[in-house]
Amino acid sequence: MRLTKRSTFLIVLAAALFVPAAVLLINRQPAPLTIGFIGGLTGKAADLGVDCRRGAELAVARINEQGGINGRPVELLVKDDGHNEALARAAVAELLAAEVPVIIGHTTSAMTMATLPIINKSSTLLVSPTTSTPLLSDIDDNLIRSCTVSTTAATTMARYLRERTDARRAGVIYDLGNQAYTEQWYQSFRETFLGAGGDIIQPFSFTSGPGAQLLPLVEQMRRRDFDVLVVVANSVDAAMICQQVHKIDWHIQLALSDWSATEQLLSLGGQSVEGAVISQFFNRKSSSASYRDFKLRFEQVYQGDLGFGALHAFNAVMLVGESINGRGPDESLKEAILRRSTFPGLQGDIVINRYGDASHPTYMGVINNGDFVILEDFR
Repeated sequence: MRLTKRSTFLIVLAAALFVPAAVLLINRQPAPLTIGFIGGLTGKAADLGVDCRRGAELAVARINEQGGINGRPVELLVKDDGHNEALARAAVAELLAAEVPVIIGHTTSAMTMATLPIINKSSTLLVSPTTSTPLLSDIDDNLIRSCTVSTTAATTMARYLRERTDARRAGVIYDLGNQAYTEQWYQSFRETFLGAGGDIIQPFSFTSGPGAQLLPLVEQMRRRDFDVLVVVANSVDAAMICQQVHKIDWHIQLALSDWSATEQLLSLGGQSVEGAVISQFFNRKSSSASYRDFKLRFEQVYQGDLGFGALHAFNAVMLVGESINGRGPDESLKEAILRRSTFPGLQGDIVINRYGDASHPTYMGVINNGDFVILEDFR
């Protein structure tokens, strides 16, 4: 069909009108809201960091499915701190330069301790899913936490060992590479264990890394007189210590801190971690409908089991989204979070005090047949 001059003119005119209108429509789409994420995505503690990142990703996806934050789609800007202070500071500087209003992270207490002084000089808020050192409690700063402090898990472990086992004398090994967490965990455990009538030998420590000599450490510990070995370390080092105990045929009760309670502990530790008691920040067998839905989606997306990091990171991002959506016109994000104070988590409410410190249930468990089993009758 041959076009007339009039038809051609009308087509050109329509195109001329449509293109600016389309551009205007595109320009009216709200700009994405970028939030930062920082965690240890490489190194021995990477399983926790990756787990947290995945939980944050699923929370962002959920928020976007629900229309975003104040109608704006959310994007996650991810940085790796490598569980290294210099890398952590550099990564935080990059996120601050990007002017993100909030950063989800860090995933270890040591890295948060290293970068919080920098963040406190900015208007950006740090919301950590797994920083649990009590050294940051009761301080008015730019830190909000969605997980409870480690002292809760440490005291629960000490009470359990004294009340439910024959443990009278404890030996402790802890990692100085995350000293802000491990040393405080040890001190809380020690105080409670001694207060309950137990005794503790002089603790042994090591610094996680390629040069860490764990077999000689275990052999030295074996020469001491005690009846429960408490390990406060990441999942990789905890599994390696348990393997060395198994290798030298040392039959002793093992007790592991909440930091090591990831799925990697089970896969690396194998038979050597069977029967170990372990403190935990969530219940993998929870019947909560919201948790079960999240667990199913996590397994579908990532083809693996979720850990406590994913749950707490999901909670952290969701409480940020709810607080931004609900804050007043002259209210900061921190003020909005503290004003609301109570948020629905995947396994019950998260209660945040006026300093930004959270509280939620903790659990005692045991590793049985390659699985974490919660001891429901002990709190």
